Amino acid sequence: MDKKRQGTACIINVLTFEKDIMKSRTGTNMDRDRLTQLFEQLHFRVVVFNDEDGLSAAEMLEKIKETAKDAKDAQCFVLFILSHGGEINDAEVVFGRYGKPVTKKAIIRAWYLSDENYPILRGVVRLVFFQCCRGSIIGIRDELDAPDEQDGCQPTEGNLLVGFPCREGFACLRNPVRGSRYVQTIVKVFMEEAQNTDIQTMLTHVSNAQKELMQPQNDIHQDAGHLSHLQKEFFFFPGIQHM
Repeated sequence: MDKKRQGTACIINVLTFEKDIMKSRTGTNMDRDRLTQLFEQLHFRVVVFNDEDGLSAAEMLEKIKETAKDAKDAQCFVLFILSHGGEINDAEVVFGRYGKPVTKKAIIRAWYLSDENYPILRGVVRLVFFQCCRGSIIGIRDELDAPDEQDGCQPTEGNLLVGFPCREGFACLRNPVRGSRYVQTIVKVFMEEAQNTDIQTMLTHVSNAQKELMQPQNDIHQDAGHLSHLQKEFFFFPGIQHM
């Protein structure tokens, strides 16, 4: 990437849920702020949507679609979804703040197509990261000594990478004070390595770095992963200074 403004990063941040349908995601604002600082230093335009902006399942899709349209001249479009997630009828889903789910496939499609026929972001590298559970592990909260909590897609074409905080069918962990393990490690690794390391190598390092945050006494493992349909090695040049 060789433009001064390298791309657009869209952050969907769901903290609370209507009528306490689901537990509030305390600590997610820490993730939001860290990601905002990271991508601003990477020379991205950062667009953030919080609860007060209206984040029902349908509104979430519309906000992603509109942000993607505005980013069609960018070199890279990044999307982070911070919410509860799970699996319904063998489909991975993300929950809006009113408790209704939307599939991850629908989220990717929303910022891939501006309508039924015309693709947007053609030729733009697209990176999407889901900070949410990929299933439910009953009783995991009872096994945790420290106050971590649960956050309970398939690529459509080339130049797309999808990142996950954990394996399919498992829960991911979020600390109410420090934020999620996944975002903590993404920010740490990208800050240290973005100036000279491609993104797939960095995401391998993210998975390894998560192990340093594990709680050995609980023997709980969270293995980050990703699916890549990138057509070339991707770098966040020119890189950034350490925080």
